[in-house]
Amino acid sequence: MKKYAYHVLKESFVGKTIYPLNQLKNIHPDIFQLEIKKYQGRELLMSSVNPILNCLWNDVVQFSCLDPKLTFEAAKHFNPNLKGRTFRIFALDLCNIKENEACLFTPKSTRFLHVLENDQYEKYNSETFENLSCVPDLQIDRWQEDAKNNKPLLLWSRTKHFFYKSPISLSEGKIYEIHT
Repeated sequence: MKKYAYHVLKESFVGKTIYPLNQLKNIHPDIFQLEIKKYQGRELLMSSVNPILNCLWNDVVQFSCLDPKLTFEAAKHFNPNLKGRTFRIFALDLCNIKENEACLFTPKSTRFLHVLENDQYEKYNSETFENLSCVPDLQIDRWQEDAKNNKPLLLWSRTKHFFYKSPISLSEGKIYEIHT
C-alpha cells in the first residue's frame, strides 16, 4: 500500500517545486509575504528548532499525514466558509524521499502557547509509518474551541505532520482537487 504526505497548494503557488518557507523568502519574496501572515500571533514557532533535522520550523516543507479530504469534510462543520470551495492537493509519494531528510511531528496541547517540545518530533521510518485514517479527537477539540472563541480554524494544528528538509518537485507525487 502506498504511503503519502499531503500539502495544500495555495492559489499563490507557482512553479513545479514546493519550497520550505525560509527558502521561499529568497525565491518568491512576494509569495513569502503572503504565507508568513499565517504565523501572525504565532511568531515563536518560526524560531523553534527541529531536533531531528537540526533546522528551524520554517526550514522544512510541512505536510499532513491525513488525507485533506477528511480534514475539509470535518472542518466545514466548524467553518461554513469552507463549503463550496475547491482546493488543489499535492500528495507526496513517500517512496520518493530520503528518510534522513524527513521526520514526523505530533502536535499536542502544551501549557504555553506555541511552545514545542522535543518529544513531539520523531524520526521518519518508512517501515512503521502509517497514514492517519481519521481526524484526531484533539484536532476536533481545537476546532470546537476556536469556533466557540470566534478564532480562525488552524486546519492541521493538532494533526500529525510530515516534515521534509528539502524542496519537493511536483514530479515526486500527484496533484488532485477536493471540492467541499
